[in-house]
Amino acid sequence: MRKRLVTVLTLLSLGVAAAPALAAAPAKATLTIGATPKAVLGHEVVTVHGGLTPVRVGRTVVLQEAVGTSWKTIGHTKTVAKGAYTVRTRAPLTGTERLRTLVVASDHSQVLSKVVTVAPVRPAISLSSASWVLSGTVLRTSGRFLPVRPGRTVALQRQSGARWVTIATAHLDAHSRFAMNALVTAAPGTLAVRVLAEPFGGAVVAASAPRLVTVAGTPPTLLGPFTQVFLGLKPGSTPGSYTTLPGTPALDFTDDGRLTSVVPVAGPGAGAAALAPTVRTGVYAAHDGVVDIAWDIDGTTVTLRPNSLGQLVWNGVTYGVVDPLASAHLSGTYKRLLGGTGATITFTAAGRFNDDGVTGDTGLPTTDNPSGGGTYTVRDNTLFLVYDSGPLETMAVYALPQWLGGKAQLVLAGTTFGLIPTP
Repeated sequence: MRKRLVTVLTLLSLGVAAAPALAAAPAKATLTIGATPKAVLGHEVVTVHGGLTPVRVGRTVVLQEAVGTSWKTIGHTKTVAKGAYTVRTRAPLTGTERLRTLVVASDHSQVLSKVVTVAPVRPAISLSSASWVLSGTVLRTSGRFLPVRPGRTVALQRQSGARWVTIATAHLDAHSRFAMNALVTAAPGTLAVRVLAEPFGGAVVAASAPRLVTVAGTPPTLLGPFTQVFLGLKPGSTPGSYTTLPGTPALDFTDDGRLTSVVPVAGPGAGAAALAPTVRTGVYAAHDGVVDIAWDIDGTTVTLRPNSLGQLVWNGVTYGVVDPLASAHLSGTYKRLLGGTGATITFTAAGRFNDDGVTGDTGLPTTDNPSGGGTYTVRDNTLFLVYDSGPLETMAVYALPQWLGGKAQLVLAGTTFGLIPTP
């Protein structure tokens, strides 16, 4: 025992220190990955991005694509501040593509990201317009391109033999919508039009389905009975376009020979006769291109004649026909444009709706204000709402003249509702 103590003391006296504690293991490196845009189009440029942790600036990041069971390098970049990186590639035209990134560590080991899949979607282009146009006048069109691509150039084209000729261009707005007007000089007959989306961000051209428009040499002759709604108009900001004239009554003709007149917007507009916001009813007969009207309230009569554009003139106001919305499938969320509670109603193309209680924001003389989901149909300018909880609500509906295509505004029971833009 004494010799052992002497040995230990001797080592301490010589300054030999005890073994140091083990150092903490370095943090494990990770590499994140993501790809934008989420909804990518065929051959569109894709930005792959992510970050390296712990942060290392200037490290090479390799982008790889899966080829069978192996990986092929298709690009590289370097990390910048906070270890972030971005590198661009192109989506496949069709099919899917699996991507990953990697960094080679100082000890030659690889830091791998997860795998992301890039799968191009098919673009969808809607196109709406009036069903007929007078030769020598303006055809107004509207629609939307999905997925959303603000700024992309679109062209309105007409078919000429085997070719498509551009007659107007525009850029998609912030919500990927467009509106284009074009002068139609074609002879009477059928005109095929479409919208072409120009190449954008690497994505290839895309076209809507053709839409057939009747070109007339003279306005369609008014022969009764018919189902149409006419609204008072005033010239719009572009040639050939119109907006509604507040204070003028809507003329709602139905095929049973009846006519209803109601002021859809409160207050008369400039140049319009001051008409009380009440409902008037009567009977009509359409013959030889004119319409004879007899009002129920006093038996007075009036004859309306269409002008060269098929518009009617009554009390010094020009009236234009609006979309009858026969068997229409609405889509989107609407709420009252001015005033009201802010209640909304959402329609789907599948014939379903969800209502927050918009009846209270309309001009219907009722205390009922149902809400909830249900099914809807549109016929003869009437919207039928059948709620899942039981109630049935009916109200007059039509699209304002400047929104015949996209139906961005609807008049429900005499009150104007606007489509809430979708981001």
